Amino acid sequence: MTAEKANSNSNSRQRTTGTSVAATDTTEGRDHDALKLEAALGHKQALERNFGLFSLTSLGIVIAKILVSIFYALISASLAELVSAIPSSGGVYHWASVTAGSRYGRVVGWFAGFLNLCGWLLSAASISSTLGNELVALYQLANPEVEWNAWQVFIAFQLVNWLCCAIVIFANRHLPLINSVAFYLSMGGLLVTVLVLAIMPRGRRASDAFVWTEYNDLTGWNNDGLCFMLGLINAAFAVGTPDCQSHVAEEIPEPERNVPKGIMIQIGTSFLTAFVYLIALFYGITDIDAVLASPSKFPTAEIYRQATGSTHGALGLTAVLFLATFPTLIGTLITGGRTLWTLSRDNAAPFSPFFSVISPRFGSPLRATVAVSCITSCLGLIYAGSTTAFAALIGSYIVLSTLSYAGAILPHVLTRRATIVPGPFHLGRWGMPVNVAALVYIFVMVVFFCFPFVMPVQAANMNYTSAIVGGVLVLITGWWFVHGRGNYEGPKYFREAMEVGSS
Repeated sequence: MTAEKANSNSNSRQRTTGTSVAATDTTEGRDHDALKLEAALGHKQALERNFGLFSLTSLGIVIAKILVSIFYALISASLAELVSAIPSSGGVYHWASVTAGSRYGRVVGWFAGFLNLCGWLLSAASISSTLGNELVALYQLANPEVEWNAWQVFIAFQLVNWLCCAIVIFANRHLPLINSVAFYLSMGGLLVTVLVLAIMPRGRRASDAFVWTEYNDLTGWNNDGLCFMLGLINAAFAVGTPDCQSHVAEEIPEPERNVPKGIMIQIGTSFLTAFVYLIALFYGITDIDAVLASPSKFPTAEIYRQATGSTHGALGLTAVLFLATFPTLIGTLITGGRTLWTLSRDNAAPFSPFFSVISPRFGSPLRATVAVSCITSCLGLIYAGSTTAFAALIGSYIVLSTLSYAGAILPHVLTRRATIVPGPFHLGRWGMPVNVAALVYIFVMVVFFCFPFVMPVQAANMNYTSAIVGGVLVLITGWWFVHGRGNYEGPKYFREAMEVGSS
């Protein structure tokens, strides 16, 4: 059906969505979701609700492509409950401001919001570098005489970053369709890859023991337990950020129901698909030393070569992987731009009046999205100068993101979950244990992810995550005293209106 929207010059028009929407207030020209947003959270509807449940879920599935753990399911359930109660594009930033209460909400939301934004910026840089490495690997597979150089990845990095930025800007109204297509690309690519990896090896497969029971500690710690804990960053890095879908909550009908569904569908689907993919991938390894010493700096391409027994096979599977990964950056820029926009509309970000504008032509936070791509480009300069420094920088995004989640979940626990009106997705009596377990995992993970990953420690292999996170916190604190303390009010939450809306 169609949902009636009011544009910037008050001329109403019809937009087709893939999900039925609530009844429309024809007198005001705004739908029921827009009225709830303004009454309960204090923001007028500025973005069109173009996303349906399927396209929203696709966005999350594309971003979260590898293995997820039970703890991320607990984190996701905690976040799904919060977005059901507070369906704002601010996401973690808005939830932390509310769960911390009127006394501390302003400052807690400030830190949670900027930690979340920094996590998304580093995530965009990470995915851009991954896509850049995939493109360089494709070129090297086709031209084996060419040696790998960081500048090659840097150029590819910039190309994919700005191409995805252009897609986000100029195809804003088609993003739900793009995300749905991305889902099919991802699932289709997975099916093709798994079938090829399962069928082609013919005697070149790894042993069952190598896949299921052997454990290789190459870190130098000589401690299996510690090595295992440090290895969790690979899974966490692949899972990414389960809050991604919350940042388009103001662009989907009935977000208090659909966004939690999308988050939980994402987690379940990601686990199943990643588990199958990783088993097929590991069975394709016949020479682990060659994988680790891959000249392309992209070990997956070498695994594909070993599994298929040919360079052309590796070339084809790497191309499939690139096509499946490419939409991930689109989703990340969508989320990063909207995160900066929500901070700006509450006068938190630098140059807030400039970045808080929704483009009347494109119907999106164009300026904020371009700013995210600009910052991502600048981070790419670090890659060109030092891959070690860049790896340390993007590795910090897991810690920054999960700390922002703790900023919303911890005060929710400390206030005994009493500061919000529960939404349709409510954990009930399981809420407190789920929240506490998620927090325990977050804090343990943050500590271990600051450990050096390799021993003995040298400048070239040092884990600088703690220094980077500390530096980010210093900058956020400094901006609070320069601007936030006197100019920032924080997002709104009208409990009475929310209670009426829920009833």
